[in-house]
Amino acid sequence: MGLLEDLFAAAFHVDEPPPEPTFVMWHVSDFAQTHCAACEALDGCRFTTQNVPPRPQHPFCQCWVEPIPLEAMMDEADAGSLFTKFNPYLFDPDSFYGHGKQVLFEGWGYSIEDSEWLQQEFERQALEKYVAGQYTLGGVK
Repeated sequence: MGLLEDLFAAAFHVDEPPPEPTFVMWHVSDFAQTHCAACEALDGCRFTTQNVPPRPQHPFCQCWVEPIPLEAMMDEADAGSLFTKFNPYLFDPDSFYGHGKQVLFEGWGYSIEDSEWLQQEFERQALEKYVAGQYTLGGVK
């Protein structure tokens, strides 16, 4: 469930409300001359505090994280995925990738015509989980 559903369920059942998720943004240091590729990739990414990558990432790492209020995350968070992850990759009409995932999705009643809807639904669910503090796959720029 999402954060709002959890809050309503707790109120209805007189349970303790779930803890409000906390977020941070990763920053590379302005004082360092160079940064490793991993730190550069993390710069500007937002994480729940329980999912932030460990610091330091490497010897002499000067990266830091900044707390972000929940209100800001709800206003600014975004989840995006490339359409090419759905068409042609997922449905693989030319059998270029050879993974057979289209068989699974077609078995669930989806077709290549559903690619755009699947992309939007994936993004919607990812954003919902992220704002609720349940996102575990990494950061979102």
